[in-house]
Amino acid sequence: MPAAVYRNGLADTSVRFAVNLIVAPPLAGKEFAEYRAKADHETIVGMGLVLQLPTGQYYDNKLINLGDNRFTFRPQLGAVHNWGRWSGEFTA
Repeated sequence: MPAAVYRNGLADTSVRFAVNLIVAPPLAGKEFAEYRAKADHETIVGMGLVLQLPTGQYYDNKLINLGDNRFTFRPQLGAVHNWGRWSGEFTA
């Protein structure tokens, strides 16, 4: 027996904070282009935090909801290493 459901409203809010820990030096446009042309390899490391806030519609007596009714904290760590035209990435 087919069934259908329709939900509308707001989903949960996600906020992301991120910072690069190891990056290229801060340079102006032309200096940065020269740096990139000379650099045969480069490593970039960053970290972030994603917060999911329970602001979406949630009804405890319904099976399908727009919100999760819970806080979520997701710490993240990432790195990328460039070798010329190749790059390798790591995330956790």
